[in-house]
Amino acid sequence: MKEPPFILDLRDLMDGHYGPNQWTERTGVGQGSDIGPALTDGLKTLRATFGRGKILIPPGSWLMTQAPAAADLSGHVIEGVGSQASVIVYNNAGGAAFWWSGAGGYSGGGMHGIGLMLEQGFGQSSAYGIIMKGDATCQPDMMRFSDIYMSAVGAQSYWWENIHIDGSARSSPQGVRESSFDMVHVFNAHNLGMYIANGVQVSFNNFGIYTGQGTYANTLLVTGGSIQVRGVSVQCTVSVGNASNVKIDGTTYA
Repeated sequence: MKEPPFILDLRDLMDGHYGPNQWTERTGVGQGSDIGPALTDGLKTLRATFGRGKILIPPGSWLMTQAPAAADLSGHVIEGVGSQASVIVYNNAGGAAFWWSGAGGYSGGGMHGIGLMLEQGFGQSSAYGIIMKGDATCQPDMMRFSDIYMSAVGAQSYWWENIHIDGSARSSPQGVRESSFDMVHVFNAHNLGMYIANGVQVSFNNFGIYTGQGTYANTLLVTGGSIQVRGVSVQCTVSVGNASNVKIDGTTYA
C-alpha cells in the first residue's frame, strides 16, 4: 500500500539526492553515504507542501554526518521500524544529531523506533543526541519520543549529553510544554544523561540512563518546570531543583 504523500521513505530521498544505486548504507566506521542532506531535502519538501510530515527510516545502519537544521526538523517525525532495526550512526564529534526548536511555530513531532549511535573513535565528544530548545516565542511543545535506544559504536565514544531540553528562553507560556518519553534508554554520556530546564509536564515511562563516564554522566537533572516519571532506572542520581509537581516512581543506583 502506498504511503500518504506526507510520509517519505529515506531510500527515495537518497535516490533523489545521490541518484539510484549511487549511495550505500553504513559499511564501516565513518563509511557510507551521509543521509543528512537527503533528510534535509525531505524535510524541506514536507514543510513546503504540508507544513509537517514524517520520514521513515528503513531497517539498516545509516550514517549521518551532516545533521538537519533545527528549523527544518521542527514539527516533523522521524520514525523507524524499531530501535534495534533502524539505526542512525552520528558521524560527528559536535553539534546535535537531532534538534527540534519549534521555529516558525512548528511545534510537535518527535522520534519513534530509532537506534541513535555515536560513531566510534570520538572519545569525549561535544555532541548531543537530541536537543529540544527554542526561543522566547517558539518552543518544541507537544512532542513524543518512543522506543529510542541511544548509545555509541564501541566503547571509545561518549556523547556530551544524550538528551537536552531547555525552555528557559520562554516565559509565556512557560517553557517547553507537554512532552513524553516512552521506552527511551540512553547510554555513554560524559556530562549529563538528560538535562531538563523549564520543561512543563514532561512525562517518562520506562526510561533509563546507563554507562556514562563522568561525575554527572548518569544523572537526570531537572531545574524548573514539572515532570512525571514512571519506571525510571538511572545508574546514578536524579537531581531536581526549583521544580513543582514532581512525581517519580523508579530506581536509582550507583
